[in-house]
Amino acid sequence: MKTLSRSIIPCLLLLDASAAEVGGTLPAGSSVTVAAGSGNSFARLDLTDTGNRVWTLQSSPDLSNWSNVSVLKVRNSLLRVPLAKVANQPHLYYRMKYDSTAQTAPNDVANALNLPSTAANYANPVLPAHLLTQQIRSQDNTPANNVTTNNGATLGRVLF
Repeated sequence: MKTLSRSIIPCLLLLDASAAEVGGTLPAGSSVTVAAGSGNSFARLDLTDTGNRVWTLQSSPDLSNWSNVSVLKVRNSLLRVPLAKVANQPHLYYRMKYDSTAQTAPNDVANALNLPSTAANYANPVLPAHLLTQQIRSQDNTPANNVTTNNGATLGRVLF
């Protein structure tokens, strides 16, 4: 059986659904789990939300004074949030706050797609040497007028 590190024991995760939600429960299709962290993080929050909702991660040293750590937009799937070690405060409590009236991040293309800032080099990828042999190249039946572009390949990866 794996035991938790002593550094994760002081961490307490609370879920705070707004009063606008029926019975103070989490929104349908959402869940939060805590996992052991690595490197500079002592724990990791896995927030699953299929509704593209905005959540606020808050921390408190005493469970009465809460401060916002970050506002998180879950893009219809899983969002992993590492909890970093804070030097000045060895004991912090965390909570995920959902408020149905504070959905400030717009649901537009810029917010919905989580694409890398630089496009991958799909047009001319670096291939291993065994794929550059004449035997393999002679099997390429791509027409000369059907050029692969980075934009076209990126669109294909998003759609399929």
